Amino acid sequence: QEMAQQLHVSANHLHTVFVQSEKITPYEYVLEKRIERAKTLILMGESSMAQIALETGFCSQSHFTAAFKKKTGQTPARYRKNLFDI
Repeated sequence: QEMAQQLHVSANHLHTVFVQSEKITPYEYVLEKRIERAKTLILMGESSMAQIALETGFCSQSHFTAAFKKKTGQTPARYRKNLFDI
């Protein structure tokens, strides 16, 4: 809704055009970008999962963990462990 307002189009129009162009919804696109940013922060190894959750726009660590696992198939903690075990 906020993106549509900034672009001066209806939310439905934005959604339709975005899906036609990107093959995913605007929400899924933003979520993917947030997860990619989280992966970068995890790789840097300097922040706690709670800090990463907040920095990437999630309201809680549990919401972040659920979204991360849904997108990647593993929890952020498992992702970090696998990175540093290599």
